[in-house]
Amino acid sequence: MRRLIIFHFLFLSVILFSDLTCEAFEEIPGQRVPLGDVSKDYWVEMALPLEAPLFLDASTEIVVVASNDSIAASGDGGDSWKRGALAGINALIVDAQNQSRILVLAEKGLFISQDKGASFTEHQTPETFVALVPHPSLPSHLLAISDTAFWRSEDNGISWQKIYTPPESPKLSHLVVDLDDTSYVYIIDAGGLRISSDGGKKWNSKNYFEGDSVTHLKTSDEGLYIGTGGFIRFSAEHGDTSSWLTYAPYFSEAPELADFLPIDGQTIIYACFNQEPGEYQTYITKDLNVHWVNASAGLLGRHGRLKLARSGGTYYALVASGESAFLYKFNDTELLP
Repeated sequence: MRRLIIFHFLFLSVILFSDLTCEAFEEIPGQRVPLGDVSKDYWVEMALPLEAPLFLDASTEIVVVASNDSIAASGDGGDSWKRGALAGINALIVDAQNQSRILVLAEKGLFISQDKGASFTEHQTPETFVALVPHPSLPSHLLAISDTAFWRSEDNGISWQKIYTPPESPKLSHLVVDLDDTSYVYIIDAGGLRISSDGGKKWNSKNYFEGDSVTHLKTSDEGLYIGTGGFIRFSAEHGDTSSWLTYAPYFSEAPELADFLPIDGQTIIYACFNQEPGEYQTYITKDLNVHWVNASAGLLGRHGRLKLARSGGTYYALVASGESAFLYKFNDTELLP
């Protein structure tokens, strides 16, 4: 009874001191997270082209997976793969403007492939980059951050210019470009969210939360999404104001946000590690938090690392745990068309 009272108090505190409105919760009928069709697998396991991959990108028609020393790309939804070898992979990006181009941050610098991962050209970087994004509207431009500075390349990574160094100890960790207005760039530093409206020359700070509490920073045509704890915060106004777009689905204990995918203005795939029963679970809302569907069936739930990706109307999940990894494809065109 005491645990129930404490949980009830915390739940009311979240509602009173956040930007959520009570109406969103009042519209939820009965069970907050209804189960989906338990007779089917929402996630179907796929064959992996590599051993124990850790990275996944499917933002274009090309699906790419990578381990620490190998990379594989598929142009047919995983039926066939091209493989390559790189050492010390830290991040990979498929260029949405040029789907044959794959960019890989590795221990020795930046590697760029123009042939879907069959071969790579090494490009030295002035500092060790922790995040890299192709500019959405300028095909030859790349944006990157090191721990301490914001960088731009206008020649596909051949040369780099330092654009901005935040004051004090920045500890930069995330970087995205607004898809609706590409003059807006967002980064996370130790103080929280920083926003630039001129491509990265001048920045304003929005101290929504400490930078080390942010786990995800994403954009869509609708706005900016910030993942922190088990929650997602959303801004449709370039970060000037924001609100809790989702309140984590009802759990016995607080979930650990693994990843999320904003699909459109109403639909989000939310993946988390639930401490009880101790497994990864995926939830889908199609009406911005009013109703949730538990779509975890078929997904192996070992604690490790989970990454969601989307290629057109196909959705993928990579679950990596120790020496084991599993790649899944979402198998319900009605729930996620």
